[in-house]
Amino acid sequence: MTTSIYFVRPGETAIAADDPHFIEALESSAASMAGIAVASKPETADVVLIDERYQYRTWRYADELACCRFVRQHAERICVINHDCHARPFLPGLYVSLERSRPPWVRALPIPYKRDLWQIPVPNRFVYRPETLFAFRGTFHTHPVRKRICRVLSSTGLGICEELRKQFHSHDHNDQQRYLKEIRNACFSLCPRGISPSSYRLYESMQLGRCPVVIADDWVAPPGPDWSRFALFVAESDTRCLPEMLARVADQAKGKGRLAWEAWQEFFSWPRRR
Repeated sequence: MTTSIYFVRPGETAIAADDPHFIEALESSAASMAGIAVASKPETADVVLIDERYQYRTWRYADELACCRFVRQHAERICVINHDCHARPFLPGLYVSLERSRPPWVRALPIPYKRDLWQIPVPNRFVYRPETLFAFRGTFHTHPVRKRICRVLSSTGLGICEELRKQFHSHDHNDQQRYLKEIRNACFSLCPRGISPSSYRLYESMQLGRCPVVIADDWVAPPGPDWSRFALFVAESDTRCLPEMLARVADQAKGKGRLAWEAWQEFFSWPRRR
């Protein structure tokens, strides 16, 4: 059975991303896949795929969908790829951040981010020479759990836990290198929730071969790897116990770090994400 897909270009609908490169790359990959046919018109496709533009979801977004002629015309066949950190699934599709406590009204699956925030060089082998137990550097204002974590960990002397006060995407090269070095120097990379349950840090930690410690009760895991093999999950209410919990499983950090790196290579490397 063949499924035909129409890949929506910028300008065909207001909700489509302005940059055509991602959707064009998807179309190119799909053209070589068995069971997939690339449709030339949305009217003839089984699926109409939209790479959504980044925007915060407000009541105006629902109005925008209701007023969009393209969406109304193809509503039953539309699927979206959404990269917003705090999106609500109005349309079926793939989302980088879903919340367990707010099940979507439509069919939605979680996915990793489509691009690397820091452009991390891909390590061609697993390297493990940590000097600290844990590392976290990030803003505090995006969620209270981040401030609680640093209140507990900053005075232990076992790792790095510091606040960043710069705006998102405004970090310079030195900030980037410091951030990456601290993750590499740690046994565990703390991945608390921010605006959304998911974060770039989770995938960056895997790529660098460090065991991610997911502190996000609402996080929904993307399908593929067995997350329980290489990640630790800590309830947001248990952050006061973090030092003891991490010290107790420190001997597992290397093995979990290697498995995290291997899982990133298998499921989330850039060729795989396409």
